[in-house]
Amino acid sequence: MHAGRTKAIAPGPLYYPEHRRVGLTPHRVRELFLIMSDHADHGVDISAVFERKVRAVRTHESQFGQHPDLEGFLRGLATRAGSAFGFQLTEAFKRLTLG
Repeated sequence: MHAGRTKAIAPGPLYYPEHRRVGLTPHRVRELFLIMSDHADHGVDISAVFERKVRAVRTHESQFGQHPDLEGFLRGLATRAGSAFGFQLTEAFKRLTLG
């Protein structure tokens, strides 16, 4: 939590009255970023954090097991996504703006 910011929770104080009692207030997000979309319209440059991403994904052994070239696989995905958004390595999302 950043200094000076109000603590917030997702909407629905009737579902979690204990949150209100400890000073948490309802909050609505303004946008959502959906992964693995066939209709990605937003890209985030991950060039500076790509190696960190590889290390993080390696911790999910149940999903990737002992992939023989995990870094190459992830680099390929990020490179292909990057070509659509003008970055070398990109994470692509479908961005939804909420009212």
